[in-house]
Amino acid sequence: MPADELIAYGAVVCATAYAGWRLLPAGWRAALAQRFSRLAQRAGLLGAAPRVQAGPSGHTACHTCSACPGCAEKGPATAVHTVAFRKMDGKSG
Repeated sequence: MPADELIAYGAVVCATAYAGWRLLPAGWRAALAQRFSRLAQRAGLLGAAPRVQAGPSGHTACHTCSACPGCAEKGPATAVHTVAFRKMDGKSG
């Protein structure tokens, strides 16, 4: 198998893994992250990693929505995203 095919297959596998990770619910991602960090610590790949803290309702603190009772008490998120547009001077180039 040529090297360019291996690189292409590797890129597809990485993209599929990333898409699958991002589409998982936040609670599942947090649980899997904890499990993978424990496995990595046992294998000697990581030092002591910080753990995800559980909120007052017992759920992990994901900070992605206000659907759970732990997040509902905090109110809406305070993150502000700014989008800036620049006027082009008509020159292409």
